[in-house]
Amino acid sequence: MNQTHITRLFGGFFAFILCWCSLNLASQIQPNYFIKSKKDGLQSNTVYFIHVAKSGLLYVAHSKGLSSFDGFAFNNFYNKSFPFTEVSNILETDDGVIFCKAFNNVLYKLNENDTLVQERWFPTRTGFSPSGVYKNTILGISNDSIVFYNPQTRTSESKSIHSISFASEFNDIIFCAYAKIDSGFGFVFVDKSLKCFKSKSTKNIEGKMHFNNGQVFLVKDNKHSEIFNLVETIKGSITVKAPKTFVNYITYFDNQVWICTTDGLYYQEAKSENNTSLKKLLPGYNISNIVKTQDNTYLASTIGNGLISIPSFEVVRYMNLPEKLQTLTGNHERLYIGAHTGNTLIYDLKENKIDKEIIQPSQKKSSIIIYDTISKTLITSGLTTTFYNSLNSFSVPFTIKDYCYTKDGIVFATNAGLYYLSTKLTKPWWMRYKDNTVQINPYIHRLTYFNEPVYSILYNPIADNFFLNSYQGNFEINQHDNHPKRLPDPDCVLSDIKYYRARVLLFTKDKGILEWKNEKYISAFQNAPKGIFYKAAVFNNELWILAEDALYHYDGTNFIKYDNKYGIETDGITSFYVGNKEIYINNSDYIIRFPINISRTGLREKKFILNKVINRITHKEVGAKAVIPFDENSLKFEFALLNYTNGINTHIAYSINNEDLIHLSNSHRQIQLNQLSPDYYQIKFYIVEDNQIPETPCYTFAFQVSPPFYKTWWFISILILTLTALIISVSRSILFRWKKEARLLQAKLILEKELDKSMLSSIKSQMNPHFLFNALNTIQSYIYMNDKHNASVYISKFSDLTRNILEFSNKDTITLEEEIATLMLYLDLEKMRFEESFEYEINYDKNLKKEVIKIPSMLIQPYVENAIKHGLLHKKNERKLLILFKEQNEQLLIKIDDNGIGRKRSQELNEIRNKKHKSFAMDANKKRLDILKNNYNSIAIKIDDKYSSMGEPIGTCVSITLPLNFTSQT
Repeated sequence: MNQTHITRLFGGFFAFILCWCSLNLASQIQPNYFIKSKKDGLQSNTVYFIHVAKSGLLYVAHSKGLSSFDGFAFNNFYNKSFPFTEVSNILETDDGVIFCKAFNNVLYKLNENDTLVQERWFPTRTGFSPSGVYKNTILGISNDSIVFYNPQTRTSESKSIHSISFASEFNDIIFCAYAKIDSGFGFVFVDKSLKCFKSKSTKNIEGKMHFNNGQVFLVKDNKHSEIFNLVETIKGSITVKAPKTFVNYITYFDNQVWICTTDGLYYQEAKSENNTSLKKLLPGYNISNIVKTQDNTYLASTIGNGLISIPSFEVVRYMNLPEKLQTLTGNHERLYIGAHTGNTLIYDLKENKIDKEIIQPSQKKSSIIIYDTISKTLITSGLTTTFYNSLNSFSVPFTIKDYCYTKDGIVFATNAGLYYLSTKLTKPWWMRYKDNTVQINPYIHRLTYFNEPVYSILYNPIADNFFLNSYQGNFEINQHDNHPKRLPDPDCVLSDIKYYRARVLLFTKDKGILEWKNEKYISAFQNAPKGIFYKAAVFNNELWILAEDALYHYDGTNFIKYDNKYGIETDGITSFYVGNKEIYINNSDYIIRFPINISRTGLREKKFILNKVINRITHKEVGAKAVIPFDENSLKFEFALLNYTNGINTHIAYSINNEDLIHLSNSHRQIQLNQLSPDYYQIKFYIVEDNQIPETPCYTFAFQVSPPFYKTWWFISILILTLTALIISVSRSILFRWKKEARLLQAKLILEKELDKSMLSSIKSQMNPHFLFNALNTIQSYIYMNDKHNASVYISKFSDLTRNILEFSNKDTITLEEEIATLMLYLDLEKMRFEESFEYEINYDKNLKKEVIKIPSMLIQPYVENAIKHGLLHKKNERKLLILFKEQNEQLLIKIDDNGIGRKRSQELNEIRNKKHKSFAMDANKKRLDILKNNYNSIAIKIDDKYSSMGEPIGTCVSITLPLNFTSQT
């Protein structure tokens, strides 16, 4: 495209649309502020009063009641007496109790359960009358008296207004109110000595009264807003020159008088006699109060817009700019602002106003603005790029993506490759690659390196080469190379590249800050912040980086972070400009300015407040180091995090007994710990700011959940001792009886029978304790598992079985009916012991006389036990045990049949598990039967192994044959 063609195409059009229009528009400069309203959790945007408590919390009185605010999260309190009552006039006693007053003069108290309850009524003849507080006493007007109310004792003392004296001078005022005096109205005062005075309303002091911090301000006429101080701390009067503006409230702190009006906030130094020093903030907002928090943040309440937070008066915003903003650059005198429409605004920094506007409808948008101080050329780029100065203006059909300065001019990375703007008559080496087929302007040249878009470019003055990025990757252009040198892929999402102190830096969205060094990419800084980086700039040999969460300044040693803690919001920022002493950043609506050396001395550490710990079972408050019963083991922690400047990047994390940290969201203000096991607990809270976890916790809360009594060491010890004593006693009783029976054996028995009897007694004395110890082990396991129900059932059955054993221990024989009942008790206990893992049946002939037939005591149980433990419990499923009693050939046949794994396989498993194990009960029973056979030849025992058709073991059957007329060997 030649110059003649471009001139025909663009010359006439731009001659028409490029005009310099003197706008004389003064923008409004205000401290940068943030708004907190209903969308952030506040119940109502109509706020009447705010108060900073001793704890640091902000209390907010609004049209729906009372709330607290810690800088990020609101806590709304419920009015039990009259929900959603409008309140104002927040008071705090020295012991930290919060009160507020409704417009019907009812005083409410904030209880420990976060509810408002009615405390007292102060009826007046003058409408709403704010109360005051001194130490732990609340002062107020009630009809014709000044009331001193003690909320701790709920007692009042009154001083009649008619009885107090008049005064003309007032000092150390702690309370002031407008009241009915004689036949008219006036003011009553209380000083620190609790003396009361009054003053009639005269022409000199008539109007609305405001009392704050010992100062009494009178607004003589709301229409002209003439204000003076009755205690004469402020000399002269203050006049708010706004006829349609009304004064809502006047407050005094930091030696400043703050005047809250229906159209913004006015303030001036208290000692100033010059009314011209009055400054105005927040125009258009109906301000009801302003306070200063412990971290030096200013908070203003509004009627209709919630709360306005001003973190720093050093950070200001340029408002009332006529268009949405896109990009920004400047010099020490002017800012050059690109708008979304493509127009360019020129802002005069000395006059603080828009000096000119360049109309460029063909741009459609402004993506980049460059002002070259050498050629005095302003370059704007949108859909097209425009170059103009005082002598010439022209446009070219490309969009600038990035640019870099060289010693001879500017190289542009565009959507159509590389272009060079020559600002000197020299011809650098890259001019060898000038595209002679395209002549745009004598000073603008297209370079033939790339035909595709180039997104980023930088120039290295030491190596005299270029480093650039396109969609194909990263490239290096050297003067001795005919083609760009392809560099390795850094495997990142590249945002910007800059040359800084002889280093090539890459700013990425996913890999931090990289450096191209020694033919590879490495991490540029060990102490670099983590995050997403968008843009960078080098000014005065220092590095500035725009990140997702902040603007960073690297001075060669440290990274300095500018973010919300200074009132600098980075959301939506598209560009920034670094001046000599100040920084300008812009979003779509306004420009923010702040000094490079912004004050950091006012910033305070974030403060954690544990409001209360509530037991969710009893709904009572829990103190530190409390011991909580095991059945009241659910707690709720309610806390606040005082942070009025940087709440977005700050949150709470906690750990339980030094386990892994649990992170909460930045709006989370409570945690619940439910069904805590008996143990000692230590909850540690940490304030996490900018993802930095401190080494030490900000707060630690310790408590203990006590175990149930049956898990305490003393209960277990008593139980073991009791059971041990019981076993010893039972064993001794059994042995004593057996020995007694042995001594009373009839002399008619032969020596062999006496020996047999002695052996039987010895065997039985060993079998009973063996069974008892197994049962006790089962009871102990239930106790350790905290299984109360099964433990109770097992102990009940065990006691019945023990009673039977004690009863049968002095008998050689028992009835068949007693044997069946005892077996059922034993099998029930075994089922519970082995967790219902088998089924059993006990069958007998109906013709058997169970109550008459007698059998040896404890004869069948060892075989039943052997069938369960060595047969059934090794089987995986469908475990069954059958016990049968029947008459056969005038004898009693007893069968114990199981479908277990058989004796052979059971023996193999037992040898693997315990080679030394030997069944005592089975050996003892065998000896008993051998002895009994000496007297009864018909006693027999048979053990059959059962097999399937495939030869696999399917169980064991034990058959015992006894005489029907079996009797004891007495």
